[in-house]
Amino acid sequence: MTTKAKSKQIKSFTIDRKIWLRNDTMNSCLFREKDNKLCCLGILGRKCGVPDNEMAGLGEPSDISKEWQDRFPSWLLGSAAADRKEVYKFISINDNERTTDASREKALTEAFAKHNIKVKFVGK
Repeated sequence: MTTKAKSKQIKSFTIDRKIWLRNDTMNSCLFREKDNKLCCLGILGRKCGVPDNEMAGLGEPSDISKEWQDRFPSWLLGSAAADRKEVYKFISINDNERTTDASREKALTEAFAKHNIKVKFVGK
């Protein structure tokens, strides 16, 4: 059995709007196989080295196999109420069907910045 290396602290990552799964509360997940799209946390997971197939159909980082969880920042995996609230904040921003992409991007940028992660949005 090979051991997976832990992720380095991610300081920045890019969200490509072409693959970004958002605004879809009923079908959102870390990685959606039918169209190869990822939510914001799935894109972060990919940046951290988590394979898409390990995130397929799963709703949040704590749902993936223990073997890969340590690739995600620890603040996304805690079981404390404050940690759970933080995860759901990202999910709510990403999947909110009543906001514009511009507002969603601003909110995600601010939310990731609170964890010292810079996010850049590219593409259309």
